[in-house]
Amino acid sequence: MWLRTAALALALCACASLSRAAASTAETIYYIGEASTTGADGSVDRHTYLIARTSDPSAGTIAERAVTFTRGAYAEDSSVIKVDGNRISMTTATGIEGTGELTGKPWEWTFLRLEFDIPRAGMKIVDYNFLAEYRTSIHGHKDFIRGGKLVSQEDVVLHAVDQATYEAKRMELLHK
Repeated sequence: MWLRTAALALALCACASLSRAAASTAETIYYIGEASTTGADGSVDRHTYLIARTSDPSAGTIAERAVTFTRGAYAEDSSVIKVDGNRISMTTATGIEGTGELTGKPWEWTFLRLEFDIPRAGMKIVDYNFLAEYRTSIHGHKDFIRGGKLVSQEDVVLHAVDQATYEAKRMELLHK
């Protein structure tokens, strides 16, 4: 009897260990979609938008590489989100910082809200991401505010793709 109990205990410990190992493994999901930017004058621009998002629960981080249309050309930027419970802080490679909150079960969140203050540009950005189906799609909305007035909005719809599809589109947009 004690052998069966010991074997069961060992099996449960092994399963728990595998479960923790699986939960701590970093996962990258690749997305391709479109950003629709609406200016204060009502003008609308549409451009391709790419994100490679790596979630690493064991490190408490979410790293992103984004290819977006900025200042007349596609460019790539990266950022790291540090997760502390449901509070987050984000820093981009260009030094822009923001803070916010996540809603939902840890590492299976359904909603993200970030605010960025960019004093050198006199701008504030409020970013909302709807993550309920984050393994297949993400929907986002950003408000760009200057002097207390909304100057533009960006709506993004992204769908998960395989890495090869993502990399091919990335190379095409960045002319590499």
